[in-house]
Amino acid sequence: MGLSRFQQEPGEPRAAVSGRRGAAAPAAQVLRVVVADESCSFRDGLGFLLRTGGVEVVSSVGELPSLLESVGRHAPDVVVVEADLRASGPGSGVAAVLRLKAEQPLLGCLVVADHLRHEHVLALLDGAGPGSGYLLKGTERDVLGLLDALWRVARGGLALSPEVVESMVAARRASAPLAGLGQRDLQVLTLVAEGRSNAGIAEALRLSTRTTDHHVSDLLRDLGVEHDGTDYGRALATLALLRS
Repeated sequence: MGLSRFQQEPGEPRAAVSGRRGAAAPAAQVLRVVVADESCSFRDGLGFLLRTGGVEVVSSVGELPSLLESVGRHAPDVVVVEADLRASGPGSGVAAVLRLKAEQPLLGCLVVADHLRHEHVLALLDGAGPGSGYLLKGTERDVLGLLDALWRVARGGLALSPEVVESMVAARRASAPLAGLGQRDLQVLTLVAEGRSNAGIAEALRLSTRTTDHHVSDLLRDLGVEHDGTDYGRALATLALLRS
């Protein structure tokens, strides 16, 4: 299977495609996005923020059939889809993303939701594959964080709201192997599971990249987390640990 125009080539260093949180893309790279949400005001507000961040919003729609048509017509890099396109039924946005990912594995898909629903997160983790994410509405007000999430899924990574991972960590906090971890280790583990790169983790925690590289490597080794070396692979492996 080929790569999208933003995804990592085999053997390419992870930092070359992950970058720092909110870092601008090279001038020649413009992210093309379709937004699908029932709320016109949300679509308009999100579209304004994305355009301000240099993203091209090629289509903005409010229902499932229009989403599918727009993807076929515009061939976007990423779709941002409301979890519940209510006119089509609860969870229809998640189902649409799974359908799109089955047909177009390289398409980046970011689900946005009013409330955290673990069954939707698990469905994405189990069925969507690389280039997917789940954010709670309100996250978009952090424009740099939103842009970082979009670029992560465009590059074949994972982007999860902190609340998603924090709830999973809290459920396992008192059990092995998390019980012996200190606060800093838990912070690092949470950021890894969100799909952050080492550079993104370093910036979030105000650490040097070298320190972060060693910390992440040592922590995952101590926890027995085996992964393929990609940001997506290690995030998924870490989430599997949290779900076990």
